[in-house]
Amino acid sequence: MTTKMTKSAPTQFKKLCYLICILFFSACSTTNQLRQSDLSKWSPESENIASLSVLLDDEGTEGCPALLDENTLIFESNKDDNYNLWSINLNSKTGINQLTSYDGHDRLACTHPDKKRYCFISDRSETGFYLGEIGKPTVISLVEIDKPYLGNWTSGDISPDGEILIYVSGKYIWTYDFETKTKTQFVQGTDPKWSPDGQKIIYRKIRKKSGNLVVTSSIWMMNADGTEQTELISGSKEFLYSQPKISPDGQKIMYLKQAIIVRADRINYGNPDIWICNIDGTEHIQITTHPLSDQEAIWVDTNTIIFCSDRPQSGIVNDVKWDLWQLKIH
Repeated sequence: MTTKMTKSAPTQFKKLCYLICILFFSACSTTNQLRQSDLSKWSPESENIASLSVLLDDEGTEGCPALLDENTLIFESNKDDNYNLWSINLNSKTGINQLTSYDGHDRLACTHPDKKRYCFISDRSETGFYLGEIGKPTVISLVEIDKPYLGNWTSGDISPDGEILIYVSGKYIWTYDFETKTKTQFVQGTDPKWSPDGQKIIYRKIRKKSGNLVVTSSIWMMNADGTEQTELISGSKEFLYSQPKISPDGQKIMYLKQAIIVRADRINYGNPDIWICNIDGTEHIQITTHPLSDQEAIWVDTNTIIFCSDRPQSGIVNDVKWDLWQLKIH
């Protein structure tokens, strides 16, 4: 059952979100000692990148980028002590506008094909997905959700025709029909995203083995109706795979890969890096190699990616903070 969140309890929810963030970022990163050691040995020439630049260097923690249109990026930031949604003009890298100002947390946005609306997760009255529109202060409650059974809160994704929101609640992937306001349960999984033509859904399966506590994850594809489920990237005890997204031309898959480090009765994870493979799961190419974390990557076009990273611009590991970066692939 989903925990009800009201405006009288924002502090409790903040503490919960803070704890979740600590667990998430600690799971995605190695210890400071290991970071310093690895950072001293790292070379930017090891990355398969033609160009790399900071897209947004702002106070606070920025993350979860989502393209509204070719010129506008929506992202989340906690620079006002709450996570709220903001937008920035990609051409000028200026014109930063605050979209939501709730005294709680508005996070994990996905955008509508009409280039005006966006969905996001919030604790307003109940934890669930809400619908906002550029230039309008009010939002609409869509569907209540449960915390994912394994893994973290994850953004939804709206079908290319604008009719269906796909999202995660509890153990399952669900869809929500904007017109009929009905929801449908699909398979167990997380990180679901539509293909550019709306015919396929790519997603992640997670399995936890109780014996040695090793969590394995694999990347799968299925038809839009949930049929023909096919494994593309097999899970293993050595690596964790997450956040798959299909390229705009439908030919590539971008995903995160990180090492699984089993120590006694607990699991640690290496830093996540960005990888790309063919749509059939072959020919894997590592894009980023930085000792810190690169994640929440999205396609801008078939050669350009925007992602979130705590890699320090100054080169000093203690100068770590989460910023949005843009890269072009070789």
